[in-house]
Amino acid sequence: MPPPSLAIVVPREPTGTPCGRISFKRRLGAGAEGGVWLGQSTISPHQLSAVKTIEGRWAYDRYRALRASLQALKHPHIVSIRRLQWEAAAGRAYIVMELVDLDMQQFVVQSPGQRLDEGQASRFTRQALSALHHCHKQQFAHGDVKLENLLYKRNTNSVKLCDFGGCSGATWGSSPLSGSASYMPPELHGNAGADAVDPIAADMWSLGVTVFAMCAGHVPWSHASGADRGFARFRDAAGSRAAMYPAHFSPALRDFLGHLLAVEPERRYSAAQAAQHAWLATAASAWGGARSSIGGAGDEAAAAEAPPAAPAAAAPWVCLDEAFEAPRGRRSGSNSSCLSPVAPGAKRARSSAAA
Repeated sequence: MPPPSLAIVVPREPTGTPCGRISFKRRLGAGAEGGVWLGQSTISPHQLSAVKTIEGRWAYDRYRALRASLQALKHPHIVSIRRLQWEAAAGRAYIVMELVDLDMQQFVVQSPGQRLDEGQASRFTRQALSALHHCHKQQFAHGDVKLENLLYKRNTNSVKLCDFGGCSGATWGSSPLSGSASYMPPELHGNAGADAVDPIAADMWSLGVTVFAMCAGHVPWSHASGADRGFARFRDAAGSRAAMYPAHFSPALRDFLGHLLAVEPERRYSAAQAAQHAWLATAASAWGGARSSIGGAGDEAAAAEAPPAAPAAAAPWVCLDEAFEAPRGRRSGSNSSCLSPVAPGAKRARSSAAA
């Protein structure tokens, strides 16, 4: 439960992190739960970062969930979280992350024809699959996979998964799942409830919508329910669903999407299965992309996947990058201070808007 002080807090506009080590230069984005800011170190002004703030009724629950998943989120294709802090007086969480060039939504809009060719899309899909496979192996589901939560790095031509504020334990019913309406699977638009939802299968559906949007330049429907005519036609097409994809989609891409956008959750591919699909190889070959396996973490060398350390006592401030603003003369300490999966039954809500 959030601290009692949250009931009477009226948040002020933040100007920096509470410790004073990072000042906010300008707002990069905004959402229903807070904002994303360009942060500058007050110790080393050349060091820039992206700082996400989370406010509102569920901010403390999101902060605790993120703390619990930090070790599982270490991966070359997951945005690194450098610092994490809870400010009780304002009822606000601060997430200090590496600064990345732009999100995939912006990248797609800026691309020729406002969509990606299949070679580009397959490269980024392999990298996203690598990140999801890592999370799912650690028993965490992302909870809000979408274009805006894949960030693009120009210098490596790669993507990184971000915004784990809605992450949950990967067991059924571990938390009430939601996400962004266009990317949510049909079971989350129904009346089944959280106990009937497999969060890993939900992630894979969302990835399918994301890949569709990369290659088409738009999402396939506004929400996956019978009230949306586009989705209703797709759902009812059964064996002819492949014909409902845009004409420029290759047969291999249509088949790949069919395994992710299976209306029945138990029929969806896992990340490991999806990584073996022929589209990831044929698209890379046909469009000149580079082939890589899920174990290779896309096109960068994967870090060794050590098992999570045992949880230690919780601390109000967590430093995850010893080279980033560590106090002089002192190391920042171990990363093992907040490593336990979200407890089954933990109840959280997930807004459809994200900063």
